Amino acid sequence: MNIFVHIRNNHQQWGGDLTVIRALERGLSEIGVEVMLGSDLEKGLDFQHLFLTNTCTDKRGEAEFLKNHNKQYAMLTFHEDFLHYFSSAMGFVKCVEAIIKGEDLGGIPITLDRLANIPSLCSYFGLPPARNGIQNSEVLADASISLPSSEFEERTILRDSPRAKTKVWLAPTGLVHEWAVGDRLAFSDFCRLRSPYILQVGRLETRKNQLSTVLACADLPIELVFVCTKGYQPWYEKLLVQAVLKYRKYPTVIVSENISSQQAGLLRIVQMPNGKKLSSELLQSAYLGAAVNAHPAFYELPGLTYLESVVCGVQTICSRWTSISEYLVDDDFGSGVHYIDPRSIMELRNALISSIYDPQKVTAKALNVTPRRYAEQIVSSLLKFN
Repeated sequence: MNIFVHIRNNHQQWGGDLTVIRALERGLSEIGVEVMLGSDLEKGLDFQHLFLTNTCTDKRGEAEFLKNHNKQYAMLTFHEDFLHYFSSAMGFVKCVEAIIKGEDLGGIPITLDRLANIPSLCSYFGLPPARNGIQNSEVLADASISLPSSEFEERTILRDSPRAKTKVWLAPTGLVHEWAVGDRLAFSDFCRLRSPYILQVGRLETRKNQLSTVLACADLPIELVFVCTKGYQPWYEKLLVQAVLKYRKYPTVIVSENISSQQAGLLRIVQMPNGKKLSSELLQSAYLGAAVNAHPAFYELPGLTYLESVVCGVQTICSRWTSISEYLVDDDFGSGVHYIDPRSIMELRNALISSIYDPQKVTAKALNVTPRRYAEQIVSSLLKFN
């Protein structure tokens, strides 16, 4: 058997999606399946099986190309629920931007206190959601099989494409479990931090919701550290810096892949070594030195940072708008995992205070799905539905 996995030209800038695809590549190799990753779809025509990936972008062109060559395809979906989160995520950012500029909402004064007490206020600033679900509806329906990474994602696919044929397989988490015990102080030494600190790991973009974290801990006497891979929204980066300088009363550090090292007031920006993503050893050290890993993202599938911090035994604040609960065992109250509404500054603030001043031992466990097991499940699905 051989399999071609189609990936975008800018795949090296992906986060969790690329981790899953690389794990699949590894697992397929372990079970003796020839596999190739590539952005040139024509090279996949000679393979027995072919995957299109990531329905967050328009896949109609790729699907039409394969149809014209009488080639069937399966889907590794990474299918985001834009209908649910996009307006809230953009609305939250636009609301905070209006507050910083001193603007109002049709004559109604808007303040941080009002936003904190009425989380749904951000919806009044929202934008229409992206139409990815609609544009890829037929692509999903025509696929031999679509493989979402959770029941949460499957429901979104079947809402957007009722004729899609789906099979849920949990994405490989085994690579996180393979982390060795790291140096707790390496990251703190690199950034000149006083441990412990509040940590948030993720690309610098509206969906990740770093802005809410700044506002929620504005007056908490503890360092706040963002580990940010390259984003695509320079205006959001600028707004985050403005919010830090205006509201944060204690030191904040942004460890950035693409912003050069600099300092302004209580904000320090530290560029990642050689402008490249942190090594797994240094990233693990970042978790180990943290009091809590906060990631109030508006959407995640399921959110690799949640799994990484749980494996490291670090208290974790999760968004309820994710599928992460399907990947964790014993994550009830008191397990060190806290679920919050990503729109709610107050819920996030209360979870931060609880984590910092009344810490709980992390008893939740991340499921251990090895790349090999994931690959076996994928191959089983291909054989069944082709």
